[in-house]
Amino acid sequence: MARARKLIGQTLWASLGQFFQLVFGLVGLVILVRILGPETYGVFALGLLFANFMEVFVGSHAADGIVQKEDLGEGQKTAIHLAIVAAGLATALCLLVVGGLAAGVFETPRLASILPAMAVLPVLTAATSVPNQLLVRALRFSALAKNAAAARVIALCVGIVLALNGYGIWSLFWMEVSRRTTLLVLSHVAAGWLPGRRFSRQGFAELARFGIRRIENSGLRYLSVEALPRGFIGYFLGTEALGYFAVARRFLGQLNGLLTGPVSAVSFPAASRLRSDPEALEKLITSVIRISTWTFWPALLGAVIIAPLLFPIMLGAGWEPTAVVMQILALAALRAPVTGFSTSILTAFGALGDISRMHIMAIAIGVTACLIGLPFGLFGIAAALALRQWLQWPISAFYVHRQTGFPPLRQLSVLFHAAVPALAMAALLIALQAWFNRILPAATQLVILIPAGVIIYLLAWYLWNAAARRSALATVAGLLQGDREAAARSFKAVLAA
Repeated sequence: MARARKLIGQTLWASLGQFFQLVFGLVGLVILVRILGPETYGVFALGLLFANFMEVFVGSHAADGIVQKEDLGEGQKTAIHLAIVAAGLATALCLLVVGGLAAGVFETPRLASILPAMAVLPVLTAATSVPNQLLVRALRFSALAKNAAAARVIALCVGIVLALNGYGIWSLFWMEVSRRTTLLVLSHVAAGWLPGRRFSRQGFAELARFGIRRIENSGLRYLSVEALPRGFIGYFLGTEALGYFAVARRFLGQLNGLLTGPVSAVSFPAASRLRSDPEALEKLITSVIRISTWTFWPALLGAVIIAPLLFPIMLGAGWEPTAVVMQILALAALRAPVTGFSTSILTAFGALGDISRMHIMAIAIGVTACLIGLPFGLFGIAAALALRQWLQWPISAFYVHRQTGFPPLRQLSVLFHAAVPALAMAALLIALQAWFNRILPAATQLVILIPAGVIIYLLAWYLWNAAARRSALATVAGLLQGDREAAARSFKAVLAA
């Protein structure tokens, strides 16, 4: 019971941190896109395509062995830290070399100057990985949330001030530098850890093997999720189209991070501790699917409905394609509640080969789909990527079933049962919007539709989940009264209903 309360509490903290990141991220996005324009965002997105690939070798996943390993010594932490920082320096050298080559391949001269400067990014990320995973190991998601929120606020302030003073693409660069630097400092302070003078070889080989497999997983995922779409769009359609795509993905990523990220983050350390208890693990997976669906589906369907009204107001003229791209990608993201936890579960079981095989198949499906969608331009590639997302689900469901015994059809059953209130909300909002379009301006429609959607969804959820009504009300009452233990007990009953 104590562990369940801690997990619920830390999930709420992580969600709160993601909420602040979403708010500040959207405010900053609105300001920066109006100043910089789609082409500048596209060039920077191309630069990040290379910089983020280098971070595959040094990100927090490289230190995941720290979370999974039961017994961990100080010497092992220092050894892993030094190895990752050394890898960060090596990747930085690679970025210094490839700037001119990348500029020529993508016919984007500005890459030649910005890409070498980005060499500092993987070094900062490398130095943050171990303290970050020490906080994950300790289930200190409240500290992680505070760190991320503070870093986001500082970075946005830096980016906006520089953009307003005419620094152009360099405002985005210094924004990323300041965010990573802030995370580096705050992570070490929160973890209360600094590398020691001595490192231990005992157990290091095991941690290193696990880290290398996680790097392999992350590299394949990066090629599938980031490099493939950005490479296709940047090379064949140009930086302006990539700018539209990058902003749409950024908006969707913020929403996804807020609503499913905290649950997925908690599921890795939780599953690592429940590997030997199949019944408890099945309850965990069911809870993850339900919570993610209850929060993600209504927000995502609502965003799809209001996007044509919101994006012109939010981003200004010239960004119209972004709304359509976001709508297409959002429909694909609806599968997140049954796939977002897959990597965490498989990592907890040490099934890293299964994760790599999943990503290899995703790359093959993605290349084929993008080639088919390419003649139809940006929207065709977005649709191809959306189709790829749903085709991937049976693959991940099969691997999760093989490790946990949780049947794929059971996963879908939990998903669609939890999604019924969101579907009802979406149907009513579409009907309302069709009526409002004839009589109200866009801004007025948004003022009405957003609160109406919240009220309709809450009523639909209450009517559909009859067995959980009393527990849901008790959860709200506990939160209002400041009784966290009572709220946690009631929320656990909601999940079990």
